[in-house]
Amino acid sequence: MTLPAVPTVLSIAASDPDGCAGLAADLRTFYSLGVHGCVVVTAATVQNTKSFSSAFAISPPVISSQIDAVFSDVAVQAVKIGLIVGEGNVRAVADSLRKWKAKNIVLDPIMSAQPDGKWITERRTADAIRKYLVPLATFITPNQDEAFALTGVREPKKAAISLRSLGAKNVIVKGLRLGSKIGDYAFISGKPALFTKPFIRTGTHGGGCVFSSALAAYLAKGMDVREALEAAERFITSSIANSWKPGKGIAAVEPLGSPAKRKVLAELSDALALFETEQTACKLIPEIGTNLVYSLPNAKSTGEVAGVVGRVRHCGTFARSFGFAGRAECARSLGIVDFGASSHVARMLLEFARHFKGTRAAINLVLSPQIVRACRKVGLRTVVAEREKEPAGIAGREGKSLQGLVGETLRNSRTIPDAIFFTGSVGKEPSTVIFGRSPADVVRKAIKIARELD
Repeated sequence: MTLPAVPTVLSIAASDPDGCAGLAADLRTFYSLGVHGCVVVTAATVQNTKSFSSAFAISPPVISSQIDAVFSDVAVQAVKIGLIVGEGNVRAVADSLRKWKAKNIVLDPIMSAQPDGKWITERRTADAIRKYLVPLATFITPNQDEAFALTGVREPKKAAISLRSLGAKNVIVKGLRLGSKIGDYAFISGKPALFTKPFIRTGTHGGGCVFSSALAAYLAKGMDVREALEAAERFITSSIANSWKPGKGIAAVEPLGSPAKRKVLAELSDALALFETEQTACKLIPEIGTNLVYSLPNAKSTGEVAGVVGRVRHCGTFARSFGFAGRAECARSLGIVDFGASSHVARMLLEFARHFKGTRAAINLVLSPQIVRACRKVGLRTVVAEREKEPAGIAGREGKSLQGLVGETLRNSRTIPDAIFFTGSVGKEPSTVIFGRSPADVVRKAIKIARELD
């Protein structure tokens, strides 16, 4: 049996002894997002959450040899570049990445330390970054001061344009003060965009590292540049919200999320893997794709419901994650689970849980006479929701239509159904939605149905 292929991201950065930034933060981010992390050490820093003391550079030949060792053995889907100390080391990294034709390069041109704001990059090093690394970047993610050091331009929008003129394909200038929020100004495929997040007055440690690593991870997963940036913005916002203080200085961002969210994502990932490796599961995938969702306890919004990014799609005999090297036919997803990834199925789950407490998971499947017979055969309790009877005023409204129909259907239900059959209407595919207390619960029900199909 061929094992699943997990996307790989290479981090070229420095070590941080307090574990809050640099390579340590990168690896924690990669783990959280389900990609394999390789590392090339560029320097050993002496710092903690209170202050930055010094950085001791690794020699250029050793850096080059590390990069060669990774690329000669591992298929690398994306590269994140962090702190590089010295002009010679910048050139060594650039030469090696060109040699190996590296793709999806995210450049985080770190020039100052977060604990105390100490400037740690020499002028010649900044010049080398601008000349040799910026032209290689799929994304460059400087803060305002770093953008100024590279371009000589203070105004963020003009700095972003200048960085694009230097060869960076996409630019995001971070850390714009916008009242009570922090803004990130981006040029994505030549188009401007602004992202905002809450401002934390005391500052955080490791935010830039986590953000750029998440961006690289999402690119490695197969997202396009806009999708990857939007996902990375959500990820860093969540990581900042979960910040904590491991030491006596500033707080560290937490890429592994809150314990409750980590538990939800872990259980959802396990159930998704169970579904995707079931040979009969492909019989259940509707044309619009399948989403498997799982909510936090007492969730009130779709942002508190995790789902499968991009849904599970039908491609043949296996249902599987992106990169699985199995049989020729399969149904697969990108293999990414995240909060806010589902709209319609998440809304149906929230409405179902409003009527029946403790329901936290759902999966949408195809609807057919064979599915109906299979559900009855395995003993599932079912109800029918007729699309033609959607409540007046919500039919056709994005994200609200099926949610309202769930409410109408359950209002007259005396028992907790396992599944709702949604009949089709003009332009709307009929579907089956299975509900349960956990993603493993609904996946087990789905697999029972699949195994009863001809």
